[in-house]
Amino acid sequence: SDVYKRQVYGYIKDANGNTGICEIEVEVNPTKPTCELEIVSGTPGENDWYTSDIVVGFKSKNANSETATIEKYYIEKKISELEDDEVIRGEIPTENIDKYTVTDNLTTQLYGYVIDSNGNEGTCSITVKKDSDLPTCNLTVTSGTKNSSGIYTSEVVVGFDTMNDVTSDISSYGIGQTENYENEIAVISAEGKTTLYGYVKDEAGNKGTCSITVERETTQVQPPPKPTSYPSCTLEIIAVSYTHLTLPTT
Repeated sequence: SDVYKRQVYGYIKDANGNTGICEIEVEVNPTKPTCELEIVSGTPGENDWYTSDIVVGFKSKNANSETATIEKYYIEKKISELEDDEVIRGEIPTENIDKYTVTDNLTTQLYGYVIDSNGNEGTCSITVKKDSDLPTCNLTVTSGTKNSSGIYTSEVVVGFDTMNDVTSDISSYGIGQTENYENEIAVISAEGKTTLYGYVKDEAGNKGTCSITVERETTQVQPPPKPTSYPSCTLEIIAVSYTHLTLPTT
């Protein structure tokens, strides 16, 4: 056991120079308390990211002494760090703080502090990552020939112009008319108007989309020419009709 006993002496002297001594035996426990932090609530994303606010609380607080109890505890965000890895702390709050809510989209390190009735202090920490922002993108035509009306007359190749995520990095992306994260480019060969979509996903699992509409020239189908013809006909006598006249008499 780390518990040991110490004799503490008190000395007094009165106005006449007489002295007196008193003493007391105290039990000293220098063992520091310990603690552990955990995520209480939040929406898990991918790669240990969370896509919502994260609530962190104490999983445990232990005095580690039969003669001491935890009297003070609180959680705070890491402010900054000195060159020797010493963490700069804020002021000890007047009230105990059992939970801390992370609202910022970034990687946050939290520290838990526990102080026992002997005045010993222990610390614990946890790092959490929050990203609730949707990634963004833009598509652009990388090759193709236009006519004077701005309509493409050749096959059109579409690719990504930009991809961005404010908090975490883009992990996968693709272009198509249906969701995919494999095709980095798309080729349009169909005539008329075609809409393509860009799909991007960040490390946290958030998804974003962008789109582009491209028009290709439509070939006018000409009707086949009418054949040239020279109609003809033939007449024939198929019957004879006589008209009988009555001559006048003299």
